Amino acid sequence: MGLFSRNVPAPAPRTPRARELYRERNGRDAPVIADLPAQAANVLGVPRSDIDEMEAIIAAHRLFAAVADEAASRTGRQGLSEQIDRVIETVGYDETAIWDVVFALGPGGVAIAEHLTTEYFDNGEFASILAKHLAENGGVQPYVRVPDPGLDSTDPHQIVWMTLSHLGLSYTVHGAGTANDLIDAIVKVLGDGMLTRTAPLFGRLGEQINWCVSQGPGGSVFFLFPMFEAGDDMSMLMTVVDRLEQLPAPWTTSVGKKDAFVVAPVAEIFTAGTLVPLECFDALAEPAIRPHRRAVRASLVEGGFEAIGPTLLKGVLSVGDGRTQLLWASLGDRVRIVSPIATADEIADWLQAHDFGRYQLESMPPFVTLGLWVDYTAGVEGLRAEAVTLAQYADHCERSLSGPDSDEL
Repeated sequence: MGLFSRNVPAPAPRTPRARELYRERNGRDAPVIADLPAQAANVLGVPRSDIDEMEAIIAAHRLFAAVADEAASRTGRQGLSEQIDRVIETVGYDETAIWDVVFALGPGGVAIAEHLTTEYFDNGEFASILAKHLAENGGVQPYVRVPDPGLDSTDPHQIVWMTLSHLGLSYTVHGAGTANDLIDAIVKVLGDGMLTRTAPLFGRLGEQINWCVSQGPGGSVFFLFPMFEAGDDMSMLMTVVDRLEQLPAPWTTSVGKKDAFVVAPVAEIFTAGTLVPLECFDALAEPAIRPHRRAVRASLVEGGFEAIGPTLLKGVLSVGDGRTQLLWASLGDRVRIVSPIATADEIADWLQAHDFGRYQLESMPPFVTLGLWVDYTAGVEGLRAEAVTLAQYADHCERSLSGPDSDEL
C-alpha cells in the first residue's frame, strides 16, 4: 500500500496480463514511486529525515503522472494524468492502483512502463528532477525530534506529542504570529465552516481529520492529524493540503513524521507553547457575534491592552485620583474580565465568605481577583463601561478590605 493509502482494497487490475507481460520481459515488478524521495535525498546528499515527506510524495507522483501522460500522448492516448489524479483522490497514493492506470492500456501500457523504467527510474532522472524541485521549493529542511513532555497520558499536551509519535504522517502550518491570526488565515483559504470544534482544545475537519493549535513565544503552529482509513476523507485531505500551500507569509507548511519528527521551528513552538482553547478564535465564533468580537479585540488593543498569551490580554485602567488598576480580558465565547484585589496564592477563608455581589472571587496566582462575564452583544462601549466599573470596585476592595490575616492573604 502507498503512503497515503486508506485501509480499503485497491481497485482490481483491469489488465492483469499487461502487468504479467512487463514482469516477463523485465524480470521484475514496476519501480516503486514512493522510493523516489529517498533517492532524491541521496542526490542532495542529505538525510532522508530532512526531506519534507508530503511535498516529496506529492511532487514525485505529479512528476510520474506528467511523464507518463507525455509518453502516452505520443501513442495517441490522452488524459492519463487525469486518470492518475482520480485514482489518488479515490484511494490515495497506492502504487498498484496508480500503475494499473498505465497497464490498463494493454501492450501500449507495457511499452510506456518500460520507457519510464529505463529512461527515468533506472538512470536516476526522476530522482534528479525531484531533488531539484525539493531544493528550489523548500522541501529540504532539518528535522528534529520533539522531546517527550513527560506529562500524564491524559494531558492534552502529552496527547498531541503521542499522536505526533505514533502517526505516520501529520501536517503542520507554522509562523511567527498569533494563533488567532493563524486560524484567520487558514479559514480564509479553506472556507468558513470547514474547521469545527469538537472539544475545548481539539477540532475536526471532515469525519476523521483532527486538528489543534499551539502558541508559544516564537509563534504558532496548526497541527492536522489525518486518519487515512477515514472513508471519504482522502479527497478532502488532498484539497485541504493544496489550499494550505497557498497561505501567505509568515505561514509555512511542513510535514510531521513518525516518532515526533518535525521541522525545528514547529518543535520549538510546541515545546515552549501551550494548546489554545478553540473558543478563543475569532474566525470560529458564532457568525452573529463574530463582528462584535473582532471589534472588542481591536478596541482593547487600541486602548493599550497587550497579549500575554493565546487567551489573555492585559491592560491598565485609570480609576481616579491618579490611581490605576490592572485588568485582564479573555476572549472566548464570551468576554471574561478580571481585576486583582490582593496578592496571594490562595483565597483566605474570611475573604471567601465576603459577598462581592455580581463579581466572582477567584484565585489567579499570584493574585486574588474579581471577575465578570460580559456578552459580546454589549458592544465595545458596554464592555468598556463594565471594565471601568470592575476596575474601580476592585481598587476600592483592595484599599478597604481588612481581616485578621489581611497582610498575608
